[in-house]
Amino acid sequence: MPWFGSIRENGLINRVVSCKCTCELLELYGEDLAQTKFLICTALYSPEGILAFQWERILRGETLNLDHFLSSIVCTQVDEDRKAHLGETHLTFSTSEAKRKVRNSADWASAWRRASEAIVFAFPHRHKELEQYQKHIQVVFDAQQPHAHQRVIAYDIAVRNFINGGQTSLLTDQEKFSHLYAAIVLSSHPPTPPTLRIKQCPFELQRASKLVTSSTPTRAATTTCVNTNTSVRNVEEITPRTNTTHRSSDEGLQPKYWQYNLWRADNQKPMTTTKWSEMAIPLPRPPNLELENTVANDTITSHAHLFNVKTPINVDVFQSLLFHHPNRPFVDSVLAGLQEGFWPWANMLSPHFPSSYTQEPNSCYDEVHLSFFCDQLQHEQERGRYSPSLGATLIPSMYSMPIYAVPKPGSTNLRLVNDHSAGPYALNSMIDHSLVTGYSLDNLHQLENMLLDLHVLTPGLDLIM
Repeated sequence: MPWFGSIRENGLINRVVSCKCTCELLELYGEDLAQTKFLICTALYSPEGILAFQWERILRGETLNLDHFLSSIVCTQVDEDRKAHLGETHLTFSTSEAKRKVRNSADWASAWRRASEAIVFAFPHRHKELEQYQKHIQVVFDAQQPHAHQRVIAYDIAVRNFINGGQTSLLTDQEKFSHLYAAIVLSSHPPTPPTLRIKQCPFELQRASKLVTSSTPTRAATTTCVNTNTSVRNVEEITPRTNTTHRSSDEGLQPKYWQYNLWRADNQKPMTTTKWSEMAIPLPRPPNLELENTVANDTITSHAHLFNVKTPINVDVFQSLLFHHPNRPFVDSVLAGLQEGFWPWANMLSPHFPSSYTQEPNSCYDEVHLSFFCDQLQHEQERGRYSPSLGATLIPSMYSMPIYAVPKPGSTNLRLVNDHSAGPYALNSMIDHSLVTGYSLDNLHQLENMLLDLHVLTPGLDLIM
């Protein structure tokens, strides 16, 4: 058993090594779960006050309900077992009622401290991982107003359900659950308390509650038949659905294209992009499968002159200005993108997509449009935004999407439109939409707040825009 010896500190443990170690310990504990729990309870330095069913979930590699850990700080009930019979089969249910609910950052910190101590006792190699995850969640809490803490709590539940017991991923693999952050924390809707859904075995259906919410005391069996943790598939149950056309508010229905330029009745200030960057998850780099794509690598190697990374931003100056930025992983990911190129969250290795593809436009071009395309092409090439010509044949791993010349509103001038959503093999269909939503730039809300703050600092000064 690992708690009888010490594990030498080797810094951050590689994810693959950590997951392998976790699986090996889970297999060891599963050989005799009752004996393992007995050894833990009799160990000299085992964490105190951890109830038996909580240990069982840890030793099975299952997600923990932090409400139970918060409640166990002051536990006034005996952790009794309920017994039942199904024919000749004897069933035992360990129960515990969560008297306290995690409602804010202080509750979460207290519950997480107890939970992480228990997890580390059984899985010592996860110490750094849990410590870094605690810092991540605390940063997210600090960036939110107190009334939005339920949004962060819901995010934490979704993440821990996604990672489970660390068998295949770690809580520090933030790029893997960035879609949860965007869907829950960055949601423009009011936060909804996290929901716990119970899955029962057939013989429990007639006497179990169908739904347990954060305002209802939880009494759930901790056998393998019952799961009191929010499933990742039910993330939409945690966060409100977004209507594709309108969203409702205290002021009534609001068109979606106005959602960042309408003022709330409670005068709540929206988050600025600067503040968001302090808790943003690092931008992803190309996954290993894409880096090992031999067809794409051959194309890049043989046509290196077509793949220049150019930006109007002076990266060295930009880096010096961000020297003291608190979110180094995010800053480093942005700097890497400016120097090496950004990854568009795309999956290009789907077997359903051809190596190369040309999507024909759905309309014919006239002479005016063709002349406009040629002028626009020359303009973009002169500024280094378009590559030189590839010739009449596509290079492997390249797609050609249709372009259109669309009149500008109230004018006869044309604008160039690249349609990346056209056809059965559209480029946009390679991207998971949930990973690229929820990142709003500063708008009129932030401008108004800046002007009001400047007016307070310099009363009587005329502000001209």
